[in-house]
Amino acid sequence: MSLPTAASPTTTPQITVIVAVHNVQAYIAACIKSLLQQGFTDFEAVVIDDGSTDQSRTEAEEAAAGDPRIRIFPYANGGLSAARNRGLDLARGEFIAFVDGDDRVEPGYLARMHAALLADGGDLVSCGLRYVSPSGGAGPPHPGLHGTEPGAQTGSDTVERHDLGNWCEVIRHFPSAWNKLYRRSLIGDLRYVEGYVYEDHAFFWQVAARTDHLLRLPDALYLQTQGRDGQITRDGSDRVFEQFAVLDQLAQIIAESPHRTGGDLAFPRIASRLLFERSLAIHDPGRRARFAARARAYLAEHDVQWSPHWDPGIGRGFGLGLAGHLPLTVIVPSDGSATPLQATLRALAAQGFRDFETLIVVDGCDDDARLTALQHAALLPRASVLAVQALPEADLAPTTASRVARARNRGLDAAQGYFVMFLDAGDLPHPHALGMAVDAMLRYGPQLGSGPDDMLDMGADMGFFPFLPDPNGPAHCGLHDIEGMQAHLIASAFAITGETAMRLHPLPSAKIFRRAFLQNDSLRFAGHELQSWQFTLEAALTARSVAHVPIPMLTLDGLAGHRHFWNAPTSAAGLSTALDRVITATQTAADRGGHPLPAGWQHRLFARMIWEKLNFSLHPNPERAAQYAETFARDMHSELSRRGLLAEPQSEAQMAVRLDPYIGPRVRKIMQP
Repeated sequence: MSLPTAASPTTTPQITVIVAVHNVQAYIAACIKSLLQQGFTDFEAVVIDDGSTDQSRTEAEEAAAGDPRIRIFPYANGGLSAARNRGLDLARGEFIAFVDGDDRVEPGYLARMHAALLADGGDLVSCGLRYVSPSGGAGPPHPGLHGTEPGAQTGSDTVERHDLGNWCEVIRHFPSAWNKLYRRSLIGDLRYVEGYVYEDHAFFWQVAARTDHLLRLPDALYLQTQGRDGQITRDGSDRVFEQFAVLDQLAQIIAESPHRTGGDLAFPRIASRLLFERSLAIHDPGRRARFAARARAYLAEHDVQWSPHWDPGIGRGFGLGLAGHLPLTVIVPSDGSATPLQATLRALAAQGFRDFETLIVVDGCDDDARLTALQHAALLPRASVLAVQALPEADLAPTTASRVARARNRGLDAAQGYFVMFLDAGDLPHPHALGMAVDAMLRYGPQLGSGPDDMLDMGADMGFFPFLPDPNGPAHCGLHDIEGMQAHLIASAFAITGETAMRLHPLPSAKIFRRAFLQNDSLRFAGHELQSWQFTLEAALTARSVAHVPIPMLTLDGLAGHRHFWNAPTSAAGLSTALDRVITATQTAADRGGHPLPAGWQHRLFARMIWEKLNFSLHPNPERAAQYAETFARDMHSELSRRGLLAEPQSEAQMAVRLDPYIGPRVRKIMQP
């Protein structure tokens, strides 16, 4: 295919690219260079400098390097809508494209979009995109369709045809001005509504109402910058409330387009999407609460139900907020050590999901520990410091295990969140971990209705996800044994049986629980070394449903000194007592109708306990460590014999079936008669 030659100042170009610019001096040169690198050359770029106060205009002029196709027009600041309208008034091309001044396009962008419209005779074509960070890092390709996971339906040369006769199909397409090429006759005298943010929506809907179909190139030809300072989508000020006026505009467009069907279904869906999108930018807790209240009132006034289920990109947790619930409580026990606590709170402060409270529970009454926790709580807008009541003087000094248990239980008693997570100080949840965990719990648990008030008993009882034991190492899938479970580990709804419950790793940090489930079943942490084993196993055996997020969402604190609770040496008698507690908990679960455990589970669990203590117990000096291991092995053998849990002589293959696959010869020898 031969491409048109470059337009001259006196000829009419095929395409006008409108570039709105406002204080993007770090990006505009790359934007213009990406246009000059287009294989399709018969275009003009109308660059509207919308009152920039930085060097954007100078950068644009230098990047254009005198190319007559780049026309730069300075104006007083009027906002993005005004800038685009000025560009439309100046445009000469038969086709129109919009490229924001902080974005870029791939070299084939104009050629492929133009060719698609010529071949079809249509009026509108879109393409896939790729999000780019301010530093230049590119994310996975996105098809530019709501209701579709990123990375899906991309990388294809096929031109897809989408019928726009139903509003439910219209709302699937990104309403952005960019990533599209329009026939100028389709736009005609249509202009952006000035004075509002989120101006793309009404413009796109009106354009869509003028044509019967849209073409789409799945390839990611548009590079959209996300996360820079000053970006409209990151504005969490009171301007977010302008979204309600925009929704009114969309409702009016539907009402004025009787030839389109599906408006009664499409409007609740797009309202849910847009209200959720605006919530992502609001950091201030007070403004978030006001916005949620206004959104709840708006939906009620318009008889619109919260409808997130059509689009996996809509966080279900926001719906809990609309129903008046705090979606999540994160409980973090602290012994006053500043470094691990600060690391965890900083990771929580970086979460994209913001509707959660953090309860820092000081597991003791040391004034310095409380002061440290209070100082670091300032890192989060909704963090509180609690203290565990002192034990009576007649009681023995609490062990580390009992202090952690008391702290976790204290946090659970005070929690207000619909769901609860337990982190250890030093654990680092990944930036999207909390939102994804809450979303999975609501997405894959019981679905009792679509309205906010129907969420009162909604969601899975517990969930789990992979974690990184070491920042530089491989992820742990969250199960002790994956044999026969591989299909489960790529799914989001997890079928729990006694066998799968037995395989769950007990780490509380990689779990999430429905608070009402824990409270209704009186699930508590016990003050012994295996409290997490008991808690996780009992919860799994009684859970109605279990959610699973199949990607790692947490990095553990790898410093041994910060995880002394996990690394503390334990006597054989102590482990045996802990096993008794676990057995009692499983009997309690059975009495409540829980899943039965498989035969030989006590033997398998004891082997797991022995392996963990032999491999992870820490001692101040190597001689003590060697002595502990030898004594522990001898005492454990005696304890197993007393309990009747020694294995009968059998082949290695038979032993492998009874024990977890990582259990080595040392532990197996201890468990042989």
